[in-house]
This record gives sequence, C-alpha cells and structure tokens, in this order.
Amino acid sequence: MGDYSLPNYKIVLTGEYSVGKSSLMCRYTKNRFDENSVSTIGAAFSVTKTPNGLNIGIWDTAGHERYNSLLPLYFRGAHVIIYCIDSTRNCDISKINKDIENIKLDTTISTKIFFAVTKCDEKNRKIESLETYVNDKIYYTSSKTGTNIQELFTDIGLYLENIKPEIKETLAVEHEKKKKCCNV
Repeated sequence: MGDYSLPNYKIVLTGEYSVGKSSLMCRYTKNRFDENSVSTIGAAFSVTKTPNGLNIGIWDTAGHERYNSLLPLYFRGAHVIIYCIDSTRNCDISKINKDIENIKLDTTISTKIFFAVTKCDEKNRKIESLETYVNDKIYYTSSKTGTNIQELFTDIGLYLENIKPEIKETLAVEHEKKKKCCNV
C-alpha cells in the first residue's frame, strides 16, 4: 500500500476474546489470514490507509475481561470503534448494549461505532441477523475469505472523510492550547 506517515485517524477494534479482532486487522492490513493466531495481550497496533487513501492507525484490543480496565485508554481520541461480534457464539444483546454504553462514556459524540459480525464463513453460525437490535449497518465479515472487510473499511474511510474539517479544527484548537501552555 505504499509510504505511510503518522496516522491522522484512530480506529479501535473491540469485542470479547477470540471474536476475530486480530484476524480482521491482519486481513485488512496484510491481506492474510492465520488459522493459528494467538490471543492479543494488551493491544496490537498497525498503520495503514483506507481505500480512499486516509492514513489510519488501528488498535486491536485484547478481549479478555482482565484487560477491560485498559479499554478507556484505547477508546480516548478514537474516531472509529469497530465492535466485533462472533457469529459462532450465542449473542447476549444486554452485554452488547452495556459494552456500547461504556464505549460512549469513554469517547466523544463524533466517535462512530461500526458493528462487524465475524466468522461468517463458519457453518455453525448462531447469529443470522442483528438488525432488530442494532440501529446501525452491520457488516457480516469473514477474515478467512475476506468477505466484507473492504466494504467495512471503505465505509469507515468515507465516514472519516466527512468529519475531516471538524477534526482539523479540533486539532488546531488543541495545538493552540498546548502552545499557550508551554510558552512560559
């Protein structure tokens, strides 16, 4: 994908352990799938571009409960959260709602949450449709086959492109505050 500079936008993958967050990131950033990937400890990070050429940093957070206290640190300053749900597990709508409430507490109003149902290539799928519970578009993805991964990141790129002027203004204000603070 070429030359990369520092990312202008922050994307965070979150969801329960073993839902396929790392595989989704690997499929998008390296166009690979590793059948034997291991659980993320803490978080992983990758820099890449959206299909429309925006520099993004993707944070892949660990899904184990013992790392939940770290999540607000990763959510802070995020432009996009990708909430991943494993299609091969029973879906707990009350847990999803609680997770979304917690995400909203740790992000700004302009942070957009995208929903990715993972492992949609598997035969033992337990989730067929979440549209009745979630009011946003849901991306039914497979990191193994690559299904809907490009579509997800294309839509993220379009969203980021539309908030670009707002972010530039916010960054300029934050820069001015720092400048005044440090010019003693």
